[in-house]
Amino acid sequence: YGAGVARLVRLSIIGLVIQLALLWSGLTLVARALDGGLLMRIAFMLVAAFAPVVFVLLAHVWSDVMLLATLAFAVGALLRWRDAHGTGWLAAFWLALAFAMTLRHNVLPAALPLVAYCV
Repeated sequence: YGAGVARLVRLSIIGLVIQLALLWSGLTLVARALDGGLLMRIAFMLVAAFAPVVFVLLAHVWSDVMLLATLAFAVGALLRWRDAHGTGWLAAFWLALAFAMTLRHNVLPAALPLVAYCV
């Protein structure tokens, strides 16, 4: 019984770390695409990440929150591709979008505008 709980806790921690990495890297990529100085970009990241809804939800390992983080990364990768025209960012976008499609059954309305922008 103890080993099963320990394994579940480890998996939850791994999911939380992946979720936080996706969100913060996505916000960083979006902030980098903004016109403005460094302070404005930092302010954007802090306001977006610490908005009450986002801040409270980030403590949970739910598919909804993982979808939020994955789509934030996908938008950031898409904006980085737009600015740098590197195929690596486009591949990162498609991988993030494919992962997002596995998280929720109703992700299509959020994904279609991103695909339309990409194509």
